[in-house]
Amino acid sequence: MSAQPPPLFVPARHVADPAECTFYHYEELPEVGLVGSQWDLRGVEEAYLGGVTLSGRRVLEMGSASGYLCRAMEKRERMSSLSISRRRARGTSPPSPGSTSRRPAPR
Repeated sequence: MSAQPPPLFVPARHVADPAECTFYHYEELPEVGLVGSQWDLRGVEEAYLGGVTLSGRRVLEMGSASGYLCRAMEKRERMSSLSISRRRARGTSPPSPGSTSRRPAPR
């Protein structure tokens, strides 16, 4: 009998209080309001990303931290993204409520 491979994704975890999280990017979260502490890219995401048209493309973002830019790209253009982080840095935020982002399982 062979050993089962590790799961592809870690299970989503429930966060009862967003104050338990540190959000790198300022962002409006449904039912929570404004969160964030270091980066305010709201409204300037396109300039930050170099004005590149991503419509119809796939994007692989390495080391995405909170996934804010992936969500911003998906929201702005018809494209899909995959964000990969080797491990979650201490104090980073989990995916936003309603986000389809998933964190890779630890190895």
